[in-house]
Amino acid sequence: MITNIDGENLKKAEEIFDYYRKQEVICDGRFYDNIWKVSDERSSVLLRFDFSETVFHEKVEPWMGCTASCYQEAAKAYVMFQMGTLSLPSLKEISTSFRQLAEKDAKQAVNMRKSITHIVELLQIIPGYTAERDWVMEELEEAASAMQIRRKKQRKLADFQSYFRFHDVMNEHWFNAGREEKLYYFPIYLWWNLTAVLPLRPTEFLMIPRDCIENNNGYEITIRRTKLKGGNAKLTYTIEGDFNRKKYSLSKQLAEQILWYQSETEAMIPSQIDSLFRREAGSAFKRGKEGTSLESAYGYSNLNSALKVFFHEVIGECQDISEIHLGDTRHIAMMNLIISGGSPVICMELAGHEDIDISSNYYANLSTLVECATYEMYRKTRKGNKVTLKGSTDYSITPIKELTKIEGGWCSSAHRKRLEVDDCIVAVSQDGEIGDCKSCKYYRSELQGVQLDFNDSDSGKRKVNADSWFFLHMLESVRKGIGCGDDIKRAILKLQHSCHHYRECLLELYGKDEGKNGETKENQYG
Repeated sequence: MITNIDGENLKKAEEIFDYYRKQEVICDGRFYDNIWKVSDERSSVLLRFDFSETVFHEKVEPWMGCTASCYQEAAKAYVMFQMGTLSLPSLKEISTSFRQLAEKDAKQAVNMRKSITHIVELLQIIPGYTAERDWVMEELEEAASAMQIRRKKQRKLADFQSYFRFHDVMNEHWFNAGREEKLYYFPIYLWWNLTAVLPLRPTEFLMIPRDCIENNNGYEITIRRTKLKGGNAKLTYTIEGDFNRKKYSLSKQLAEQILWYQSETEAMIPSQIDSLFRREAGSAFKRGKEGTSLESAYGYSNLNSALKVFFHEVIGECQDISEIHLGDTRHIAMMNLIISGGSPVICMELAGHEDIDISSNYYANLSTLVECATYEMYRKTRKGNKVTLKGSTDYSITPIKELTKIEGGWCSSAHRKRLEVDDCIVAVSQDGEIGDCKSCKYYRSELQGVQLDFNDSDSGKRKVNADSWFFLHMLESVRKGIGCGDDIKRAILKLQHSCHHYRECLLELYGKDEGKNGETKENQYG
């Protein structure tokens, strides 16, 4: 924790600079140079600290209370103290914001919206004091707080029907495409079919090593997973230092496609980080539009560009498929994992991240995913479920005055009448919910006897959403060290049960609509 920039802290910053200079992370130069070239083996960035000293003297010095050279030294020291914690693109954005701040008056400074937190921290440790600087910091902190609140609002995933249709278009086009087109779209094809099942970040996907496939009585793929879970690990700015190699089972079909791509691109220029993808693979199809630096690693911008080209040239003006983003598949994979009965161990591993990366808003989308998946299944099978019977043929003859009124019925437990929970805690529902009245032997329904059980899709959807929230809170409890693995297992069972029930409700609803209107949902949806 640095509270001010003095001679001692400047010396420490220089020592950090010299360390990274020896490690060849900082490629050349000295601490007091205004431009640093920094590399992480995958790419290089320039960290710049130059600005107009004349403008600083006229516009900044009056409200900041320090000289241009003092500010410049503080900015450099701040960035050095962030080395090993932030990525190089983040450091570049911070240094750029510091350069911009060095040419703004106080009123302009409070309107800055990039790297706000870092700007405030820099202003706090710069020597000197002015009341106007305090005002700038206060205004920026309020702006940062407002932005944080806005970020917590629900992020809109593409509607799930678009995902199903995109999947069909992608795989149909892939198997009909020519060689050059396949080579160009292969990263998109693999991204969709792999990361919608295995929740990878785009960075981890792009770091898949070249020699990634093994066949040991079944195919396995090696993935470079980031070590920076929990936010406590230090960045080394090396591939082997910041990533772990992990192996996962892979389908034969997908493994064969990867092996085909490796064979077809073997003679092409390898990337500087020995990753699976090669930029030269797409140059023939796009007539050299991939650029001249073919030895550079295939990066996020290349993958994102290929996705946009696919939408433009293959999907075209199709109104039924909304725009899809590279980060969507990670959330699809997580939701699919939960619904389909995935291992709680994987969920617990994800809960160990500092940023679980899937907020309650994503879990709120589970009911929509169930709706779309059920409709797709119904469209193919044209089957609905029948109405079932619920209740018991036993009738209670206990006088009302001896019962306790509860929601939806009466309770005959003597403990409950004395406000004791002895009988309540042994009443467990089908999905493990303790204290479920309808599962208790002392429960007496207001409507006794056997009734028809009509599936209620609205209540089913509410149950999915409620159990999604419960699952999220169990994950967060384990992540914070105040929960246990059994809590997550119980939450998953509840959620899977409610998703299954909601699917049954929807199938029944579709069947009723088809019988009533003489048409299928397919006709209604087009």
